[in-house]
Amino acid sequence: MGKASRENRNPQGPPVRNEKSDPQGLMRFAVLAGVVALIVIGVVNYRESRELRRALDARFAQIDQKIGQVATKVDAVASAGSRRSGPDPNRVYTIKTEGSPAEGSATAPVTIAEFSDFQ
Repeated sequence: MGKASRENRNPQGPPVRNEKSDPQGLMRFAVLAGVVALIVIGVVNYRESRELRRALDARFAQIDQKIGQVATKVDAVASAGSRRSGPDPNRVYTIKTEGSPAEGSATAPVTIAEFSDFQ
């Protein structure tokens, strides 16, 4: 009665196996549970990565828009920079220096006028 002693007798049907005495069935259940857990983890990761990708795509679109705005402003400043709003560096200007403190000869061909503000 070796096999019968390991099985519980069910009066209404076939013998029912005790789970403690069926390590192979327990192993199958553990493998099935592990596979289901891995599938669930994979689905969750897939959904989260899709959401993250959508958020990053939206953020990159905003960044591209801002870069376009900055490029437009830089181009405007660069084109405005070509129109100088100061003295023309290619023109010779005459400055009256009579009565100002000076060093050197008054008949020198070049006069350097220096202005400073001590604030």
